[in-house]
Amino acid sequence: MRLSKSEINIIKRVACEVWGAKTMIYLFGSRTDDSKKGGDIDLFVDLQTEQDPKKIMLQKAEFLGKLDILMGEQKIDLLIRTHFNYYLPIIKTAQLNGVPL
Repeated sequence: MRLSKSEINIIKRVACEVWGAKTMIYLFGSRTDDSKKGGDIDLFVDLQTEQDPKKIMLQKAEFLGKLDILMGEQKIDLLIRTHFNYYLPIIKTAQLNGVPL
């Protein structure tokens, strides 16, 4: 996994601040492969409870904004699994290939 311990701790802490202590967040994509270089940080959050889509979008903005402040400007993609999008192929790929942080 090509994230530092510090980056992992920041991501987990911010996820807990935004979604609660039981939040599971996963890394997927090229950063899970130690043999590759570069690439954006692809994160996946699986929300266990149904939430209003507006609330989810505000939480996403809050999460990414806090990461930007704490980690510096980086390309971060965030997928949030909800009951609206669970069937999408990208969500299924993130679930199957994601590495828990």
